[in-house]
Amino acid sequence: MTSSLPHSRSDHNPILVLDASVAINLLGTGRPADLLRIVGQRVVIEENAYKEVVRDPFNGNSGCDSLNTLISMDLLRLERLSNEGYELFLELTGADPPDDLDDGEAATIAYSLVVRGIPLLDERKAKRIAQKRGLSVMTTLDLLRSQQIVDTLGRNELANVLYNAISHARMRVPSDDRQWVGNMIGTARAASCSSLGPSCRKRR
Repeated sequence: MTSSLPHSRSDHNPILVLDASVAINLLGTGRPADLLRIVGQRVVIEENAYKEVVRDPFNGNSGCDSLNTLISMDLLRLERLSNEGYELFLELTGADPPDDLDDGEAATIAYSLVVRGIPLLDERKAKRIAQKRGLSVMTTLDLLRSQQIVDTLGRNELANVLYNAISHARMRVPSDDRQWVGNMIGTARAASCSSLGPSCRKRR
């Protein structure tokens, strides 16, 4: 169940825009730098989402410090909304329920709309709203099981990365993908992951 990272309609790869939850999941893998190198595309995080990454779930350090390390390595860029983006941000945060968003998600979507990028979002509501605005959306899991990462890491290392993201960062795993993830990480480890649901945690 792998796929290549998406391409834009132009000759250039689209910008990937991380929401806070996705950034936290990548840190939780313990190998964010390796993963971003493999991706090989421009990856950014808008400052509102950046501020929401309070803690690195893998080592307990400051989340912003861990992101700053990736920024210093030119693997991640910290960006700020333009005037156009800020207007979209206000529109998204000020929407009536159930279409209102928190600052990080709204900023991720607004920035993606302006640069025609691809937002990486794990929350269902944020994904729905981004898609309603015409954006292609990826999740953390989409990124981790992209063909580039699968081919480079191999099955065993990918299994470790997935398990770390789930166990350290509590990565959201959609119900349709739980069986695949459970098969990847193995029954014993799946049994310890409450987010995979009882069918995947049950020992066979």
